[in-house]
Amino acid sequence: MRTEHCFPASRTVSTGRTLLLTSCWLPTVKRSAPWAWRPQTSTRPCAGSRPPMRAVLCAFLVLTTACTAYGGASLTGLGHIPGDFVHSNGYGVSGDGSVVVGTSASSTTRHAFRWTRAGGMVSIGDGIALDANDDGSVIVGSARWTSTGASEPGGYGVSGDGSVVVGSRISASGLEAFRWTSTGGMVGLSDLPGGEFESYAFDVSRDGAVVVGTGTSASGREAFRWTSAGGMLGLGVLPGHTLSRAFAASGDGSVVVGGSGNSTSEEIAFRWTSTGGMVGLGALPGYSQSVARGVNGDGSVIVGTCQNGVLADTFYWTSDGGMQRLWDILVANGVDPAADGWRREFFGTNGDVLDMDVSLDGTVIVGTGMRNGMVEAFAAVIPEPASLSLLGVSGLALLRRRR
Repeated sequence: MRTEHCFPASRTVSTGRTLLLTSCWLPTVKRSAPWAWRPQTSTRPCAGSRPPMRAVLCAFLVLTTACTAYGGASLTGLGHIPGDFVHSNGYGVSGDGSVVVGTSASSTTRHAFRWTRAGGMVSIGDGIALDANDDGSVIVGSARWTSTGASEPGGYGVSGDGSVVVGSRISASGLEAFRWTSTGGMVGLSDLPGGEFESYAFDVSRDGAVVVGTGTSASGREAFRWTSAGGMLGLGVLPGHTLSRAFAASGDGSVVVGGSGNSTSEEIAFRWTSTGGMVGLGALPGYSQSVARGVNGDGSVIVGTCQNGVLADTFYWTSDGGMQRLWDILVANGVDPAADGWRREFFGTNGDVLDMDVSLDGTVIVGTGMRNGMVEAFAAVIPEPASLSLLGVSGLALLRRRR
């Protein structure tokens, strides 16, 4: 569990005082502009040393005071890149919830961005940013960005340490899912048997060993899960459906989420495991269609959207509570999105398939909504169950595991 998912007071709807602690194509990217940020240096004690008990207790008290004051819930509009840019889309969040990535556009161009609560939204180059690794030091989309700039390959997903990138490329066989590593280069993952050759890798597990996406089988588009030992495995469809798509995987790749449907019925979000198979998650009241777009580290939290025509609503699903509106969860925790200009019927999107994400602990949700008449990326923070009762443990762990 992490306790640092807190955003700036400006442009933030919060339940308390400011925290005291600090679809298938990728556009080209210009290499001329370096990425103007530097990774934070570690403040972890030297190997073999321990912080004094007084320092540990003080840190615990500060963390307790900060999170109590913050109230545990917030909604932050991320704005747009300064200049002629007029809207933004939130696509991904780092595993620790501290870095948001996406795109900000004007009438003539769009740039990938990296957003932090300290530095705001910063352009990292032309194109789009779709995913970030655990600490936000590696970002993928139109390129693979690090503190030294942009390089190939771009992709849809990145592993926890940033060493594995997955996506799609044109190969001799057709449009093919790939897995890239710095040591082994780009390796094609082939496709499901029986259909027209076309596959997409949309996400990868934290250790880079499991890849999920969409292939083409004899029946049409089908979600897949790939491993080096088993190759590409089709995950099937929900009863009565003929098509499926997988968009995200849990930290160890054991849980896969996406959508299942057919050409004549609405798509329904699913959660897949090896023991339970593909299970439909339904849709929010008033909606006929849903798609799961992100899952947390242990697979217990899923985020996505429900659609009904042009209307869209962000859902938050847990294994204990089922599917709920993110909007309603925020309101129940003292945050009123409407008071800050957000529109409930457009608090989500029915467009890009990768335009939503959730942090590893399931408390930071990134997406896109309509705010004051403009499309804008958002970062929502919701309370973690029993977070205050476990704060002592997490506070100590934070001191030991800070990146």
